[in-house]
Amino acid sequence: ELSAGDLLKQLQVNALGTVLCAQKVGLQMVKQESGGSIVTVGDWAIDRPYPGYLAYFLSKAGIESATKALAVELASMNSKIRVNCIHPGNILFPDDLTSSKRQEIELVTPTHHVDDPEAFCHAVEFFLENQMATGTSITLDSGRSLT
Repeated sequence: ELSAGDLLKQLQVNALGTVLCAQKVGLQMVKQESGGSIVTVGDWAIDRPYPGYLAYFLSKAGIESATKALAVELASMNSKIRVNCIHPGNILFPDDLTSSKRQEIELVTPTHHVDDPEAFCHAVEFFLENQMATGTSITLDSGRSLT
């Protein structure tokens, strides 16, 4: 059973932490003629949640909504500010993950390509460089959310 305390903790860490940081940075960018780009981090599984993580998924889904709201809000103050979101899949595995569990994850991932931090870095670079992208998100999960 989910307690209010557990829910609040996840919301504070993920959604509230992201919003407050992005807002603070965004308000500084408003003062800059060049504007700027903010990239938030969601989670691939908000589209395919699994049991036992209701508070976590709720908090991560809030990040995508906040990204869109911040994109509109900040651009209304400086049209050169962009805010986008990346939903990573299995970018890094924990050190204690067994090889059988890793193989299990690879098998349910359509491209069988997991554990690639460079893919995340390329997505950040894309959002930083692309002047047309704002209020949008990209899922980097090698197709896992499609299965």
